[in-house]
Amino acid sequence: MKRQKIGMLFCLGLLLAITGTATVRSLAVQARVYTAPLVVIDPGHGGFDPGAIGMDTKVEECEINLAIAKLLKAELEQRGYRVLMTREEDKALAHTKKADMQARRDMIGQSGADLVLSIHQNSNPDRSANGAMVLYYKESEEGQRIAQAVQERLNGALKSEKMRDAVPQTDKYILKSGEMPILIVECGFLSNSREEGILRSEEGQQALALAIAEGVCQTLPIAGTTP
Repeated sequence: MKRQKIGMLFCLGLLLAITGTATVRSLAVQARVYTAPLVVIDPGHGGFDPGAIGMDTKVEECEINLAIAKLLKAELEQRGYRVLMTREEDKALAHTKKADMQARRDMIGQSGADLVLSIHQNSNPDRSANGAMVLYYKESEEGQRIAQAVQERLNGALKSEKMRDAVPQTDKYILKSGEMPILIVECGFLSNSREEGILRSEEGQQALALAIAEGVCQTLPIAGTTP
């Protein structure tokens, strides 16, 4: 009888150990499957580097970049994405342009991100130039796919005359910061009066942030959700 009890206890302990291990393993698998993508948002310029200047209002690009980036962060987090910003204030990451760009590149490279969005505004001596422009690294097929989706959403939001396709690049420094897809998102032209007005307005900034977020959701969905 004593041996039977010992045998039963041994079997029960073994069953609990197996069940417990399976449960832990199952939870680990679920955590892996449902971990939301990490998106790095890089608001271009800042601090000593204002970027492009609005032709009509003299608004600084760095200010608009940061405003759209913060709205985009909120849109993505609301949908369940994890978000890391390279800056959240109007300041550079270093004291020189070269060091600032290197700091951004280092942060991106070390982030383990699934996607990087570098937010910018365009400018051109030709004031009729218009439209959003999304750049991606030429060798990245996934980058092209996401860039085109974001481009199409921005085309719809900005409603400019120029409806572009996403543009492949090889010489943009920030695009080569890591193996993940990296996009430079030029939301519009500060040299164009109509677009400068949109880029400065809260309504316009919100619409652009929403468009970018929708492009991301379409092509980089969270596991278990429908894009």
